[in-house]
Amino acid sequence: MVQSKRTKWRRVGDFLAYCAIGISIALIAITFGIHQAKTNQSPGLGTKWVGFSFMTLLVFVNVFRSRRSYWGVRAFWKAMIPISILHVGVGVVILAHLGIVALINFVVAGLVEYFALTALLDEFLIRKQRD
Repeated sequence: MVQSKRTKWRRVGDFLAYCAIGISIALIAITFGIHQAKTNQSPGLGTKWVGFSFMTLLVFVNVFRSRRSYWGVRAFWKAMIPISILHVGVGVVILAHLGIVALINFVVAGLVEYFALTALLDEFLIRKQRD
């Protein structure tokens, strides 16, 4: 019975944490929108950077979570460091040359990158384990 109470309270705590995160993100977005309106900035000016940041966060968090079994494998970390640097570098160069980017583009790019990255990591790490 003690275990079920802990589990119940842990779920409540998780729910409250998710609510706090969601409210914080909404407040940041609203504050950013108000700032853009007051300074007469284009509505899409920061969208591409916010979209890229969230896409990067979601892709890499999900890769790390889904490949937890590789956390103890040194080759995993040796692969993820240059991949992360390459992702950010290429993303910044591309976005610096673009004007406004629709958020749907980040959704599509994020899905493609996630599946490609996990497939490449699996292939690379399986090959490393065989050698």
